[in-house]
Amino acid sequence: LHAQVAERLRAETALRVREERFRLIMEHANDTIFFLDLNGVIQWTNPMATVLTGRALNELLGQPITMILAPVAAAMAESRLAAVRRGESVPPLVEFEVLRPDGSSVWIEANFTSVPEDKKVVGRLLVARDITAHKQAEEALRESEERFRLIMEHASDAIVDLDLAGIVRWANHQATLVTGRPL
Repeated sequence: LHAQVAERLRAETALRVREERFRLIMEHANDTIFFLDLNGVIQWTNPMATVLTGRALNELLGQPITMILAPVAAAMAESRLAAVRRGESVPPLVEFEVLRPDGSSVWIEANFTSVPEDKKVVGRLLVARDITAHKQAEEALRESEERFRLIMEHASDAIVDLDLAGIVRWANHQATLVTGRPL
């Protein structure tokens, strides 16, 4: 009997240690982690959710994940959740725009994973990372490339881009007029 009690105590202690490690990981993760039920309602989230969404944890729990999303993103999320409920496969990675109560927004990269229990999917784990700075850098690069393209195409000088072997990689319209040849 003592051996059974001792074994049970060791098992309970090991379980508490694992739970404490899990709690520490979730509370200190740099990513936002949501556990959603199959209807997309937030059942649990970590403290990073307050940073990402601009809302208190108690404002998030029990609410549909779509409440934090921009309208287009909310529609996409609803469609994905419906597909999961039908047993369909959906790509795990998606980008969403999150709207904050102050009117600002952030872009997230969200990774969805099904949560199984007894060989049945009981919810979705959503791990989200703020990619706003990345999206802003992409947009700045696009704008810069467009300005460069417009300047090069409308320059009054002939401009030719050659590689190291002297092969023309690009030339503007004025270069074609000056040389009399299409480049």
